[in-house]
Amino acid sequence: MKNIILRGPLLSKSGYGTHSRQVFEWLSETENSIRCEVTPWGITSWHVNPAGLNGLVEKIMNATGKEMKNPDISFQIQLPHEWDTKLAPINVGITAGVETDRVSKEWVEAVEKMNLVIVPSEFSKKAFLNSGVSEGKIIVIPESYSPYLENEYKIPDLSQIETDFNFLLFGQITSKSAEADRKNLFYSVKWFCEEFKDNPDVGLVIKSNLGTNCVFHKNHLKDLFSKLVNEVRKGENPKIYLLNGDMSEEEVAGLLKNEKIKAMISFTRGEGYGLPLIDAAASGLPIIATNWSGHLDFLNRGHFNKVSYDLIEVPSSIQDGKIFVKNARWANPHEIDAKKRMRRFFESHARPKEWAIDLKEKVVKDFSLKAIFKKYDLALKELI
Repeated sequence: MKNIILRGPLLSKSGYGTHSRQVFEWLSETENSIRCEVTPWGITSWHVNPAGLNGLVEKIMNATGKEMKNPDISFQIQLPHEWDTKLAPINVGITAGVETDRVSKEWVEAVEKMNLVIVPSEFSKKAFLNSGVSEGKIIVIPESYSPYLENEYKIPDLSQIETDFNFLLFGQITSKSAEADRKNLFYSVKWFCEEFKDNPDVGLVIKSNLGTNCVFHKNHLKDLFSKLVNEVRKGENPKIYLLNGDMSEEEVAGLLKNEKIKAMISFTRGEGYGLPLIDAAASGLPIIATNWSGHLDFLNRGHFNKVSYDLIEVPSSIQDGKIFVKNARWANPHEIDAKKRMRRFFESHARPKEWAIDLKEKVVKDFSLKAIFKKYDLALKELI
């Protein structure tokens, strides 16, 4: 039996939080002693109800209170510059990396100091290798889709949504600058409103946040999108709906399965992995997305509507030398192609729905929690 420290944002409502909890669940199935060190993730909200996530929150809380004097190994789900090589004799770093084609020199050095590094996508691995990381230092173990998609989902109240045909736009605003927002939400809304100008039969459902779902952020988010829609939409159509506030894992799963939601759009500039997209794929929802970065690892198992792009340097305003570096590139989706694919889907979506059903079968088979745990077992059995 090994003494294992697991450090990461295990209670945060974030992508890194979800990733951390999947690692915790895998470790919990091994015959080892686990001590959790819970860290924050930006300003995201936390799971604080012990009964939350079917009791998983309580298990994490209980493991956090353990004392561990002589750890054998650590798993650290953080950004590379946050890893601590003194935490245990053997240290494994886990990160989604960065959503561009290269990483900083500091991150390369951080990877080389760890015994092993795990990333969730071949795209993320390639960004590290492009920057000078040794080939054998980094491996890929993907993340699972939400288990709540299988049998525990809850259809949220969408009675305020008048249109029966709606696209879903899902993601956190990462910058108030339209050019620097990695999820590209502002242009997504603009392109949608322009393409479906004066059309009363189609809507866009937006699930977004500014890091937390506190009252201040909820009001600010509403103001941001209200101002945007007023600028880019001429008239009352197409309909735009903002789902503003906290949603449970069950409700998010139910949203993806709601009959009013016909497809997910993601004109993202880059994803280390793309949890909302794998959840959409596992739910059988057709997807229209940028044909670049981490989500291709699972979307290319089948077919989806691929939006063309150019690779451009990230804006200088976000080049901090640590996460986003000079000359790093991300995708700039083609506006004309994005609009064309939304229009074609609206007018005829039988074939994309067939693609989505086929892709769902492959994703459910290869990216379930059970399948991901097997990948961890195979890759790390000698360590633990």
